[in-house]
Amino acid sequence: MQVPVGWAVLSDGPVAELYGQQYPADTFVAPVPDEGFNAKVSILSLPSQGRTTDQLADWVSALKEAFAESEFESQSKIVVQKLERSELNGRDVVVLNYTAPAAERNLDFAQVFFVQGEREWVLSLATAAGYRDKYLPTFQRMCETFELKE
Repeated sequence: MQVPVGWAVLSDGPVAELYGQQYPADTFVAPVPDEGFNAKVSILSLPSQGRTTDQLADWVSALKEAFAESEFESQSKIVVQKLERSELNGRDVVVLNYTAPAAERNLDFAQVFFVQGEREWVLSLATAAGYRDKYLPTFQRMCETFELKE
């Protein structure tokens, strides 16, 4: 993945908890904050649950439904703006864009999910609310240059 000039690598990146396990994420951070939040791009690799891309799309769709019903302490809901199938570098992917409350603010997310080999991958962009469109071209370029080493 080609990381834009000036973006920092978080060596102690966030850890995602899924299926009762913790998984480290490789995270890259934009140099300039927007509304006090630096945009972040993360790469998360999970052991395959034996799903095909179609099944992964169903799982992401179920997440969308769960998001629609969820409320947090702030009484803010997760709002999904986009859920679609697409293609990226010859891979069948699922794209999910949503806004969610986090750390006393709303954040915008764009995520790309796909299955390759024995792994499920999630490439994520997180920005301050209202700034996702500013970073989507950068995120797209980063996703387009993402390669798995065999």
